[in-house]
Amino acid sequence: MKQIAKEVVRKWKTCAPQFWWGNRLDSRFYVIPKLRQVKNKKILDIGCNAGIMLSELDESNLKVGADLSGEALKIAQKIIPDASLSLADMYKLPYPDAFFDVVIFCGMLEVPPWERKRKALEEAHRVLKDGGVFLLTTPNRNYWAYRDNKNMVNYEELNKLLGPFFQFDIKGLNPFPPFPFFMPNRILAKIPGIWGIILFLAKHKRLFDYCHSFYVEGKKASPLN
Repeated sequence: MKQIAKEVVRKWKTCAPQFWWGNRLDSRFYVIPKLRQVKNKKILDIGCNAGIMLSELDESNLKVGADLSGEALKIAQKIIPDASLSLADMYKLPYPDAFFDVVIFCGMLEVPPWERKRKALEEAHRVLKDGGVFLLTTPNRNYWAYRDNKNMVNYEELNKLLGPFFQFDIKGLNPFPPFPFFMPNRILAKIPGIWGIILFLAKHKRLFDYCHSFYVEGKKASPLN
């Protein structure tokens, strides 16, 4: 995982430094190994940004990205010229029902206000095939640094939002306090075995109130009524 993070950071810094996540222990790094295993699938990245995550996919996949930043999409098209990219809103995706095998929704749930989060998830659910895989990461509102951010969600709220749409498992990543209460992530990321420690702790629900962010892997549930 540490080597994967280094490779992805290098790609961000080289291709799109202005859009890079800025966190060397970001939960989105955890998604990359799973994406690299996918073959011969149709994959949508909602909020694809500069296309870094899509670029990690095998060439056998159909890569599709949607974002509201024209600047980011131009960079993405250079990085992944074989991808189909759209300037599109997460609330009204320009794709048919049940079309994708995998939908990536990383760093997006915290964007809309609470009253529109359900609509964003409803669209992701709509374009995903029955039994298709849904991958989500989002910051934890209970984390020390995010407690005043009303757009973010905690564990209970995330469960409530996802319940009508997906069968899912939630992991809480990086329970270590933010700087200056603990060492900065750029230093923490250099500690040998740190990703192993983070992934081991991710399974313990009693730490979810303290974790930096959540990783969700789910499947599309039965069609909504």
